[in-house]
Amino acid sequence: AGYKMTASGDFYAEQGGKLVVNIEKIISNVTMNIRFVDKAGSFIGGGDYTLPEGVQNYSILQQYVPEGYKMTVSGDFMVVAGGSEEITVESEYDGTILNFVFVDANGNNVGSGDVIVDEDKDGIFNWKEVNDIVPEGYQLDLSGDAFVGDYIGNSNTIAVSKIYKASIIKLQFVDEAGEVVGGGDYFVDEDGDGIFNWKEVELPAGYAFNETGDAFVKDFSADDATQVKVHKIQKGTIINVVFEDPQGNNLGGGDFLVDLDGDGIANYSELALPVGYKLNVTGDFFVEEGGHYTVVLNRDGAAIIHVVFKSEGGKNLGGGDYFVDEDGDGIFNYSELTLPEGYELIVTGDEFVDTEKTYEIVLNKEIEGTIINVVYVDGEGNNLGGGDFFVDPDDDGIANYSELDLPEGYELIVTGDFFVTPGKSYTITLHKITEEETAAATLVVRYVDQENGNEVVLEKTYDDQVGPVGETATYIEDVVVPEGYELVQDIEGIAADVEYGQTKVMYVFVTKTAQEPTQPGDEEEPNTPAEGTEESEQTDGTDTGVAMSLAGVFGTMSAALAGMVALLRRKQK
Repeated sequence: AGYKMTASGDFYAEQGGKLVVNIEKIISNVTMNIRFVDKAGSFIGGGDYTLPEGVQNYSILQQYVPEGYKMTVSGDFMVVAGGSEEITVESEYDGTILNFVFVDANGNNVGSGDVIVDEDKDGIFNWKEVNDIVPEGYQLDLSGDAFVGDYIGNSNTIAVSKIYKASIIKLQFVDEAGEVVGGGDYFVDEDGDGIFNWKEVELPAGYAFNETGDAFVKDFSADDATQVKVHKIQKGTIINVVFEDPQGNNLGGGDFLVDLDGDGIANYSELALPVGYKLNVTGDFFVEEGGHYTVVLNRDGAAIIHVVFKSEGGKNLGGGDYFVDEDGDGIFNYSELTLPEGYELIVTGDEFVDTEKTYEIVLNKEIEGTIINVVYVDGEGNNLGGGDFFVDPDDDGIANYSELDLPEGYELIVTGDFFVTPGKSYTITLHKITEEETAAATLVVRYVDQENGNEVVLEKTYDDQVGPVGETATYIEDVVVPEGYELVQDIEGIAADVEYGQTKVMYVFVTKTAQEPTQPGDEEEPNTPAEGTEESEQTDGTDTGVAMSLAGVFGTMSAALAGMVALLRRKQK
């Protein structure tokens, strides 16, 4: 069974004769799930592949290995229908390739690129390694260290801030009648030469400056408004418009000059739309000066499908209407969907567009942890911002305040652990850091067992250095190896620079110490007479008698000593 002949046709049969028939195994193709992961267990790529059933060599998977990686395994493995196999891969480079997309404070894409990080392959990289691909004129909002595994296989969106050399001036625009028609703070003189042009200042829609050309920055204040004369350039009505997609996401907007004939009616075609979008409604609408209008837009060329996300346990994770299939070919990819935070797709690839269908998509939780909402306030109760945070990665119901990202210039009043409830909102009071303040520089060293789900097996906190906030303390500490573990890499010591008032977390990777195998006979209990019996008191002057006497006196000693006595007795015999 399972084989077929490689020959056909006739053969000659004779009494007592011999016939050799060549056969070959019938190969069946089956579907098997292959997951490519790095040495830390982070998912790199993979999926369901059609493979020949039976014992196969790992080389048949080479065509599916993610670009930039190579397999660390060799030899054979068993291909079975519906089975799964996890393959460890490593970067072909001295490091790991990560992709980043950079967005500014308004969510605009200002650049992207690939960068090689973690050249020592310890699973950790510093954000300084990403600076080479940050767009010109911008800087990263992130600093310190991060886990490579959190960013592998994704197109990661990273916030950057514009580096300004410009000056800020405060202006107030006044029309011919002396009425204030606008104003505010304006960035000018981006090259920092002390001169700006009036073209750099954005005027209210429908107005122009009475004067043009250049002006000196020093003639204007950043604190007190300087009045500037403007005049209306044409008839029309100024309205404020906010563009939204069908899910209610803000797509931008601003002030628009419409209704140039002054009849109180404008047309939607008079609005300048964001790139890549089209109007959901057309025609005329009534307008009034200073009115606010919300206009819903559709993605140009895309289809709208309805999606419901669910967990593997059937929990509803949200969803809604999504723009997909921008090229209009009737096929969309699951990667076009915006997933709930903290979840990832189980099924990937393409799907046919059906606008009448509700797509139920099951998601997998990316990391263990709890999402909580945090609102930061100062001592007077003023709101300092906040947001949703992933805390409690070990799911023990306890988080530490150090897991929260704080607003710039503020520090925690309380520290330590606190109980967490999923979805609960927490109000946390912060203290503003001033130049004159001093604070501790805290170094937290976590010893992590990578082979056991990155379990923290020991945590050491060093916070005995106090100094001016903003300056740096240097810690040089010995490595402490947890009992029962050994270091993954040889590390002579821990050195770190920590700002006073800040906490830096460093990770040292350990693995459980291999146990010595138990020798046969080690568990054997010696046949020792009970203490006080006649036999225990007899000695014959030989080594055997001495051993028996010792066993009687120290009957409660460890099994190791008892084993030695038993060995001595066997040798005597």
